[in-house]
Amino acid sequence: MSTKNACSLSLFVALMLHPWAAVGQGSDWARLHAQDDAAWAERSGLSEAEIRKLRVVAGTDDESPDFIDNVDAKTLSPYGLTLFATYSGSARCVNFWLLTKTGDSYGKFWKSEEDSEELNFCADPKCDTPFVKASPSRDIEVEIPSRRAGKCVSGSYGLLKWTGETYSYKGILARSASKAH
Repeated sequence: MSTKNACSLSLFVALMLHPWAAVGQGSDWARLHAQDDAAWAERSGLSEAEIRKLRVVAGTDDESPDFIDNVDAKTLSPYGLTLFATYSGSARCVNFWLLTKTGDSYGKFWKSEEDSEELNFCADPKCDTPFVKASPSRDIEVEIPSRRAGKCVSGSYGLLKWTGETYSYKGILARSASKAH
């Protein structure tokens, strides 16, 4: 086999192993979600079963093409809330939920989809997925990577402020150079 053919075959195999390459090709979503659950369980400190419960409450069942963007069970725990975010599509658009735990189950406290179309944040397809994070003040920020001068940068973020009852969307704000990631 020529070097060119070997490189082409290696690239083909690598692409086929990537979760997004499986879209629309009879993929094994349940297996991909189980792998995603295991990785997020390790990162978040929750069990795989808990991660799966969060996914299901958010509508990301085993046949869904959505994947986890973030799970944060610590930052908002004083309020009895867990942040759960997913992404999908070529622009890796994110949606997010604040979920409450009662006994052994989770329920929806708030979700970005209910508020308005503005709360569906997407990235340039050549950049990383927007990243949703909560602050101890209950505010939510969504880092939005975009391409500038051929590079992906996170120079802006969507801000949602906690009003005491719900969230108020404050728009896309520029990150100061000292806080840029």
